[in-house]
Amino acid sequence: MKAKIRRSAILGPFLCYVFVVSKAALAESPAYLPPSDLASRFEKLEAQIAALQKQLAEQDRRYVKEIEGLKQQIEIKGPQEKPVYLPPGGEAGPKWLEGLSMGGDSRLRYEAIERNETARERNRFRYRLRWKITKQLSEDLDLGFRLVNGSTTDPTSTNQTMTGDFTYKSFLLDQAYVKYRPSFLSDFTPFLEKSEIAGGKFENPFLAASSGLVWDADAMPEGFAESFEFGFWEGRLKPFLNLGQYLLQENETLADAEVYGVQTGLRWNSPGFSKEAEVQATHAFAYYDYSDYGRDSNFLVSGTSLARGNTRIGSSPVLAAGDFDLLQIYNEIRFKAGKLPVRVFADFATNLADQAEDPLGRNVGYEYGLGLGEAKKKGDWEALYYYAYIEPNAVVGAFNESDFGTGHADKRGSFFQLGYKLTDFLKLAFKAHFVNNITGADDETRRFQTDLEWVF
Repeated sequence: MKAKIRRSAILGPFLCYVFVVSKAALAESPAYLPPSDLASRFEKLEAQIAALQKQLAEQDRRYVKEIEGLKQQIEIKGPQEKPVYLPPGGEAGPKWLEGLSMGGDSRLRYEAIERNETARERNRFRYRLRWKITKQLSEDLDLGFRLVNGSTTDPTSTNQTMTGDFTYKSFLLDQAYVKYRPSFLSDFTPFLEKSEIAGGKFENPFLAASSGLVWDADAMPEGFAESFEFGFWEGRLKPFLNLGQYLLQENETLADAEVYGVQTGLRWNSPGFSKEAEVQATHAFAYYDYSDYGRDSNFLVSGTSLARGNTRIGSSPVLAAGDFDLLQIYNEIRFKAGKLPVRVFADFATNLADQAEDPLGRNVGYEYGLGLGEAKKKGDWEALYYYAYIEPNAVVGAFNESDFGTGHADKRGSFFQLGYKLTDFLKLAFKAHFVNNITGADDETRRFQTDLEWVF
């Protein structure tokens, strides 16, 4: 009985509401609508519904866009230190981001050094971080800089040793440059394939046709450089020319020190081979004139000597060589044995201006080696061996290979390396040096390194 009463209590008011609404609707509407009027009303309703659906779809699209924009928001510390919103895919970003790129690498290293039975063995862990940013201002003009770990008194190493009771490590500038590519020069000669002028602190253009005999890969010169390359015979014959005007020391009262270099050579690909199996060769001749480097303490940086194997006259501000005018000849051949990349190279250097009173004339250096494989992508491997013989005054010890034994000049010995790409961006490498002194105590330095390097 109670359930019936509840249903009546609910249905009663509802039926009254339906009766009133229906009566009002009948009062406002004609008793009979012809089919044409009904069709017209239905068309209007459909149009209104379509318009509402369009508005809803537009609102949904706008909300999705805003959400995606928020998801991609990043904070970039620019000149004004303001947040920058990266737009959703397909839309243009802020104007100042155009032409901007960045990248670098990070390396962890374990290193063991054994010198002789009396000296204490060294076991150290080291790391390296290099981060580079470049901006293309126009089709012909770039500027860039790179930050690295390292030391203000060592121009050939960006390693940082894990030591110092958790103290903070140095982050330094090893590149800051402007590069200009004068494309208009190609209007004068159709054979010009590359022309570049650089100023500031930049990668060494001489290194591409040189081994560690003269230049360490970490040495970043300061000054100016000009590079040109030409192409003949469908690009198989490429003469090149590199010029450098580098500043070493600027002094207020003593003579400044500079180095002027010229490197010319030829790269060629042999005819009659498929592109995958062709022989590629590089022949280069270089001459470096060091002005006032070996005197007036110009080889000292903050009291630290960069003689590094070059003979020094006691503790005087003069090197025994007096001057360095280096002649370098470099040759390299690359080919494939089946599918295996092979590289063979030989490097020779001598100091034509050596003034040291040495009856043995110790001013000659050479290096030759063999490389197998090339670690470019995941699963690739590579191996390298070279032997080097570097007499005390053959090259400038401040700037040549720093890891060869204890590094630099007055060394002879062998180097081995084996590398494997764990991923496209991660490489594992093992290195071993067996190096003796040429003059003085003939102690062998055995240096072993294990590197894990990530490129980003």
